[in-house]
Amino acid sequence: MSGIAVETLEVFIRFWTTTTPALPEPVAQAAHAKATECYEAFITALGRLVAKGPKLRHAILEDADSAEARE
Repeated sequence: MSGIAVETLEVFIRFWTTTTPALPEPVAQAAHAKATECYEAFITALGRLVAKGPKLRHAILEDADSAEARE
């Protein structure tokens, strides 16, 4: 992951965790269960994407190369 992407993610996470209020306990338990379910689905989808390729950065580089060639 590029440096700027890592920094952006870090700032987002810091912002999110400091501005999101805590949930009452019964709601928090349900939210945690749902978050776990969503996280597992995300990891599964990410695994498929990484295994499949090509990477987004490759597509961006190809687009940039094409743009340079047109100029």
